[in-house]
Amino acid sequence: MKITIDSFRHAMLPTTLALAVMAAWQTPAVAQSESSGSPETAAASGTPVMLPSGLFEPTRGLYARLGQSVRFEDNIFRRGSGQESDVIGTTSATLGTRLFLSRQVLNIEGTVLRNVYQDNDQLDNTGYRLNGRLAWEVGNNLAGSVQAGVSRDQVPLDSLIDLPGGGGVVRNVKNQAKTRYLSFDGRYGLFSMWSLEAFGDLTDVDYTDTSTALRARQNRTLGLGVLHKPSPDFNVGLRISQTQGEYTNDDFDRSDITVQMSYAPGDRLRLKGSLSYADEKHDQIGGRDYSGLTGSVSASYALTSKITLNAGFTRQTGTGETASQRIVNSAPAGSPPVLTPELSFLTDARLSNILNVGASWAATSKIAVRTSATVSRDNVDRSLIALPGSSSSTTTSTRFNLGASWAVHRIVGLSCDYSYIRRDAIASVSSYSANVVGCSASVALE
Repeated sequence: MKITIDSFRHAMLPTTLALAVMAAWQTPAVAQSESSGSPETAAASGTPVMLPSGLFEPTRGLYARLGQSVRFEDNIFRRGSGQESDVIGTTSATLGTRLFLSRQVLNIEGTVLRNVYQDNDQLDNTGYRLNGRLAWEVGNNLAGSVQAGVSRDQVPLDSLIDLPGGGGVVRNVKNQAKTRYLSFDGRYGLFSMWSLEAFGDLTDVDYTDTSTALRARQNRTLGLGVLHKPSPDFNVGLRISQTQGEYTNDDFDRSDITVQMSYAPGDRLRLKGSLSYADEKHDQIGGRDYSGLTGSVSASYALTSKITLNAGFTRQTGTGETASQRIVNSAPAGSPPVLTPELSFLTDARLSNILNVGASWAATSKIAVRTSATVSRDNVDRSLIALPGSSSSTTTSTRFNLGASWAVHRIVGLSCDYSYIRRDAIASVSSYSANVVGCSASVALE
């Protein structure tokens, strides 16, 4: 497909006027809050439409964000042969509020997204996300949060398995994930060396396209934990949790015993890790049963005041939190660390081993450069993708990202990213490679 000026005009048309109006409405910037805001994710690509670091993060009151991205993909359907390219424009508009009610903090945020394809208009779609979070405190020893949300997002194709000849997943039709979630956490003993924790969540994910109907799921998790903090820079904890889940054609029960720790000796180094023993049993798809170790470890090191290095390793099942949210985790290094429940989806992997490295460079006070690489070794149970039996396949996925952000103004930012995506697999699962390049603009107001 030939890229022309008309291609970009077509993709940018929905917000050209709106961006001009909002850019003219320049309000004073607010102080950056301590909590990191989540990037606006272009749901189909995994390439974030993000606010550059330090551009705008709401502290209180009403705020709005408008984003527009344009990207080119040379293998839009992630096929091993017969690739098709396209230009996609993603428009997002966000309205939210952050209120302080005595010692309680309430966040409510709603986003509407529109994805427009130049050559494959059957994929054009409109999505939404509505999320709320209440952080509460009672006295000096009890605190927690309650979160809830609903969303409708285009399903990324990178982690869905198809078969040679197009079996398994129909890729050239519109497919959106409809997600509803509710979660809570609470802790007793805020300022002592020991504290008790309780947590839980309820998630329901469904899909609009029948070729991914087997991935629809509901799951419920409850857990308890104890946390020990012998010093301000070190803590260690023990958690026990129980999860019950339902797929379209399968139910499962999972128990986890997890040891977790974090260590921050000084301002440069941050270490976090968890090690779990997971016991997962499935009623129908026995090939997805798993009993063994899972967990993750991550490190962040500030090499200089401008350069930060990151590395991490994760071992998790396809029903686990980290594996199901890998698209968000693969955002370029230097962007805020976010796990957004509304973007999670069930992967085809029975077990994944994921290694990632990255670096970010604050070239100036307004310009940041970032790069990252992720390699994932996935054991795929083929019964989930409508193959007879419960035999498994192994795939290796590689993703490389390079990007830069520019805070043009205190409320206006630009960002450009390049991604190379590759999956190598055995004969029963399709291999492919893809190149994605795109740019985005963001305007934020309070």
